[in-house]
Amino acid sequence: MLTLILFLLSQTLFADLLNTQLPNLWDPECMSCIPRAMCPSPLMEDLIYVDLSNPIYSDGVLQTQQGGVIHTKDLRVQAQDILYINKDEQCTMFCQGNLLIDYKEWILTGESFFYDFASKTGYLIAGRTAAPPWYIGSKRMELRENGDVIVFGGYLTTSEGPRQDVRLLSPRIRLTKNRVVSAKDITLFLGKLPLAWVPALKVDLNNLEKTPFALQVGWGGFMAEYLTVLCHFLDWKDFKAIGRFDSFFQHGVGFGVDTRYTPQNTCREFYTRNYYVFDLPLSTPQTSNRWRYQGTYSDKIDHNKVSIKACYDVVSDGQMAAQYVIKDFDLKTAGRTQLEIRRQERDWIANLFTRVRVNDFQSVNQELPSFKFNWHPTEIGHTGIIATADLQAAYLHYMFSKFVSPSTNIEAGRLDLRPSLYRPFHYDWWTITPELGGIATYYTNSPIHQEAGQLQLLTGVKCEGSTYRCGECYKHILTPYLHYQFFATPNLSNDLHYIFTIQDGLGSMNRFRFGARNSLFFRKKACVQRPLWWDIWGNLFIKQDQAFPDQKMYLNAEYYPFQNISLTAFSAWDFQENLLDQINTRVNYTMNENFAISAEYRHRSRYAWRKADFYNFILENVRTKSQLLASPLSDQRDTFLLRTFLRFTPEISLNFDLRHGWRLTQPNYTEYLIELEGIVFEHWRCNAIYEHRESDTRYSIALRLDPGPPKMERVCPRF
Repeated sequence: MLTLILFLLSQTLFADLLNTQLPNLWDPECMSCIPRAMCPSPLMEDLIYVDLSNPIYSDGVLQTQQGGVIHTKDLRVQAQDILYINKDEQCTMFCQGNLLIDYKEWILTGESFFYDFASKTGYLIAGRTAAPPWYIGSKRMELRENGDVIVFGGYLTTSEGPRQDVRLLSPRIRLTKNRVVSAKDITLFLGKLPLAWVPALKVDLNNLEKTPFALQVGWGGFMAEYLTVLCHFLDWKDFKAIGRFDSFFQHGVGFGVDTRYTPQNTCREFYTRNYYVFDLPLSTPQTSNRWRYQGTYSDKIDHNKVSIKACYDVVSDGQMAAQYVIKDFDLKTAGRTQLEIRRQERDWIANLFTRVRVNDFQSVNQELPSFKFNWHPTEIGHTGIIATADLQAAYLHYMFSKFVSPSTNIEAGRLDLRPSLYRPFHYDWWTITPELGGIATYYTNSPIHQEAGQLQLLTGVKCEGSTYRCGECYKHILTPYLHYQFFATPNLSNDLHYIFTIQDGLGSMNRFRFGARNSLFFRKKACVQRPLWWDIWGNLFIKQDQAFPDQKMYLNAEYYPFQNISLTAFSAWDFQENLLDQINTRVNYTMNENFAISAEYRHRSRYAWRKADFYNFILENVRTKSQLLASPLSDQRDTFLLRTFLRFTPEISLNFDLRHGWRLTQPNYTEYLIELEGIVFEHWRCNAIYEHRESDTRYSIALRLDPGPPKMERVCPRF
């Protein structure tokens, strides 16, 4: 019997030696071919699942050359040739051929892979991974127990294929399980040409809204030749930083750091910009130290009922804000320094606000601070009368620019109360709403150096109707209205108290506003569209010495003849002067995703006053026309604006901006910007800019890594 058993075993060994293919040890129908959980050793915590095609098993060794999968927690390996060993407290595997590895948040591939399940470590020969637009490769990758992947002799490139146009070489690169890439001793290559050396780099691949690399070269104009380099050099938890280096070859050098702090699962956002440059400002012929410190902060607390917003912008001179952003075809000025804390409840809203001046070349109305309280409109009993009120308390100090020498210092505490009552009445298709309100303002100081109080009564009535006419596929809605406002003469002249804002400019006014709003709707298939809307209205002012002064008619209109075309217009006609007072008209046309154009014409006569609030007509009632014509509020001009976008190919596009002004108190001007944008080196965005302005002409070429589409807007959590 023993001789028979030895004979059968020897025949099996001889057959395996003669067969070049791995034999099928089990029938495909048997239970042994189903993936099974192998028993782990006491050193391991997770089960190992082995699923091999036609494997061979011998003394704790399982192998195949026909492909298979081995996976456990945080690791999945798929390969052609697999050798799995599980004996004597040893649990390892070796794989090669068609290798694909899922490890933590990374997908890896390479030539061969070894892994020790007991120590949770391994190494990958000629390993590669990708997180577009980044592609990472190496001679050897090590998988650490903490979930990190260490890349030795590695590179980072933005080229998907074997040709690496732009790459970063580093002897050691670290990939964390949170998809953060950090490297040291980095050399930047363009092809085979080394361009720069960077001591360290850290990039969060989960957050690439802003490009981590950018290079810009420019020349022409006041700035002459310059070189700008941006680098995303720090990414630690929720804190990120981008460094900037500027070299103005004829002026000096500059350094800057932009930071971003956005903790997860919160509404908190904090951005800073810190920049220093030693160069030549526009206003002086000598180089000097210049700087800019800018930041914004926002947050929401107490179940999002309280919002906090703060910003600051400290610059050394007036030209610094425009110089920081090289492309300044649009006017850029220094921002404000202020803080706002706002709390909103069901019945009221409270605001604590402060604004200070930090740049001596600015004129700022400082609020040190101001408190504003708004009551939600509330019905008084069951009378139908709605009551509302606004209360504001502030200490205001208007500080003029150092280039302005005021005769007096303007500062005072101010307490302002504005209650109002209104009651709507409905008659058929008309709604009549009488209104009653008042303004009570107290100043702790005045031009005559004593306290001052301002009182004014406001009354009025609004009459609005609504009627319509329907057709087979259209509906026309007509809304005629008549608004009457009476502002009684305040007890104090505007010359006897300070005017900090437009709210302090009070005056008597007897005004009628009349007009009609029109909406035209069409029914098309399963939707309703409003292609046409227009509002024609006018004002009539009644004074004691002049019955109907300043008669003007206004038109607001929107027209959408097709889905890809829109026309908007605002115009006014002056009957007294018999001329077109102002007109702003704009045409937008989008042919498809490859072509769009927008054209706008703006006209303002010398009788169209430049006001902060267009619908506030106190100015016209407290000042004569001759006074307004002699002031900067009268500024006649015509402007034509054009903006065009053209995409030649999916990678190349053109932007063209034009503005032309004429009939001005100053000479006519024509300025335009041409920007050609394209994708080079597979994932790099190149911009060539030609900028012509009245002061100078500039050229620049910028190269930056394309981060792809922007991420979704952050949503504040509700606790």
